Amino acid sequence: MEFLKQYSPDAASMMKCYRIINRKVYFSLRVLDMYAYRLKCIQNYNSTKSRSEKRQKINFSSADRNKTAILEVLENFFDKSIEGKVLEISSGTGQHSAYFAPHFPKLTFYTSEYEESLMDSIRAYAADTPTKNVKEPVLINVIDDWTKWNVPNDFDYAININMIHVTPFPCSIGLFKNVSSILKIGGLLITYGAYANNGVLEPESNRDFDRSIRKRDPNCGVRDIQDLIKVSETYGISLKHIQEMPANNKCIIWQKTNVFK
Repeated sequence: MEFLKQYSPDAASMMKCYRIINRKVYFSLRVLDMYAYRLKCIQNYNSTKSRSEKRQKINFSSADRNKTAILEVLENFFDKSIEGKVLEISSGTGQHSAYFAPHFPKLTFYTSEYEESLMDSIRAYAADTPTKNVKEPVLINVIDDWTKWNVPNDFDYAININMIHVTPFPCSIGLFKNVSSILKIGGLLITYGAYANNGVLEPESNRDFDRSIRKRDPNCGVRDIQDLIKVSETYGISLKHIQEMPANNKCIIWQKTNVFK
């Protein structure tokens, strides 16, 4: 707990977290297109178009690039035989859950997002899922207590893609704390993004990525896996596996091993 005190989400840091999540700007060339689409989405949401015109799918090319590789990881760790629940925290446009869900027809995917302007896109992708196992999105803030999320507390799996490095550290703390409360014992959290490990961030492109993020906001940046382990273990979640991914990213598989109250 001593490690967490420096990151305790006081009022100032909480407001900072709200602002950062709301912007949710991706700062490398790999994800710059996401910012442009996000702005377009916000403009559409605030326009005078009819609701039917606004409910359009938004496409992030970065999600299209990484979804297949992430699915391969999920297929190695998700049990297709159970009728379970998956929560995607920070669903973005809704592309990922809509792509994953047909491969796990017995699992129900719950989507969530902080930005209200993305909700119609998530709904549009969910509506077109052939297996019809993607739920309506809910508005959440990752640092709010899970009881405010309007979701069940018996999930088998949780997914979090490309959020940790673009938000202040209290958001990572909130992620582990809340996921610990909503996962079953033995349940898995899978996070995806760029990570350092033991103070080493490779290759140079990831160091450039980290510098670009911190230049825009020093509270954000690529996180070290060892720091995340310190947080996760505080809330009864243990590191299970690190999977190297394309484009110098990683999927980290975490498992709830103890009850946190």
